[in-house]
Amino acid sequence: MLISNCIKLVMQKMNDKRKRQAISDKRTRNERLIRSGKIIVDNRMVTLKNFYKSWDWKKIRYKAFEKYGRKCLSCGATNRNSVIVVDHVKPVSTNWSLRLDIDNLQILCESCNMGKSNDKHDDFRDKN
Repeated sequence: MLISNCIKLVMQKMNDKRKRQAISDKRTRNERLIRSGKIIVDNRMVTLKNFYKSWDWKKIRYKAFEKYGRKCLSCGATNRNSVIVVDHVKPVSTNWSLRLDIDNLQILCESCNMGKSNDKHDDFRDKN
């Protein structure tokens, strides 16, 4: 009986280790895809480039400019002296469901957007 329990315990540990390895492998694969500009949605690979070309993105981007203006919310730069972009506060690569949420968008100049990168969730919008 004792040997049987030991074998079961060893098998369970092996299965747990395999599960952890599979989860780790999946995370690594997803991180590689994100770095290459692709993400997995509903078991489909979606290219971020295609998203930014979509009509839905262009419409919500225009609404963000209407709502916040064409001025960097971080440094105040305008499109006369800098390139102005619409930024996702929470990055699309990790928050796909928020990609078209106007409350997840802010206007930044290219420099502030690059400085923020996609690992920070800095929100420069007025809190009022």
